[in-house]
Amino acid sequence: MTHPEIQTGVRDYVTQTGTLANLHTKDDLRAHLQNFYAHYSVRSIEVVARHFDDWFFFHELRWTVEAKQGPDAGGIFRYHTAEYAEVSAAGLVVAHIGHGTDQLKVG
Repeated sequence: MTHPEIQTGVRDYVTQTGTLANLHTKDDLRAHLQNFYAHYSVRSIEVVARHFDDWFFFHELRWTVEAKQGPDAGGIFRYHTAEYAEVSAAGLVVAHIGHGTDQLKVG
């Protein structure tokens, strides 16, 4: 559901730098998501707030994830994200930006 040249900036939870991952195509976004899911199993995603309109959507989410790799493997973490995306007349996401809180170890 994304435009081939989607412009994305979201917090990079895999590298834990607290910076945005800048992605410029749907292939970049796919690789970013594959890397995320290689590192984490999502235990739950709770919708804190959301708003949908004809040309954009916004959501704040509370994530609970389990680390699958690295020194924190097996650890459970929680964080919040807030993201905004623009949707074209064809119904494709053309721009997506968001950020999130630091991860808090909860288990």
